[in-house]
Amino acid sequence: MKNLIVYISLTTFIFSCKKKESATNNPTPAVVTPQLSVKINGATYTCSSCYSASQSGGLRDVSFYLTSTEVIRFACSKVPVPGTYALSKSIFSPSLMFQNNFTYFKASSGSLTISSLDTSSSGVINKLVMSYNFLSDTNSGKSYTISEGSINLK
Repeated sequence: MKNLIVYISLTTFIFSCKKKESATNNPTPAVVTPQLSVKINGATYTCSSCYSASQSGGLRDVSFYLTSTEVIRFACSKVPVPGTYALSKSIFSPSLMFQNNFTYFKASSGSLTISSLDTSSSGVINKLVMSYNFLSDTNSGKSYTISEGSINLK
């Protein structure tokens, strides 16, 4: 009987010393994808509440304001379908441009890949997921290299 009491006491002691799991789990923080991420001449810009969209005369336009004077603009004369597009100075195909201090620098070469697009019944862009890169034209002796660009407007 004495051995039984020692055995029960020892068993109770061993199980009572078991490490308890923490009641609070540390949740993994949510990854926030910015609406726009881009490198302009090597400098990285991101923004999360920086867009405005419009439709005028059939031209759809989405502007992303990096600063009060620097803007990335996406425009198209008709709603494009997902796919990859070569960029040129034309604003009547899917086009991109960089605006700096109210001077426009159109994409002269490069590409954009639209992976997801949704528009309202009137053609205004509601959702746009794409990646892009381009070299701008030269304006007033300046030009820009736009690289690693992504738009995640949802």
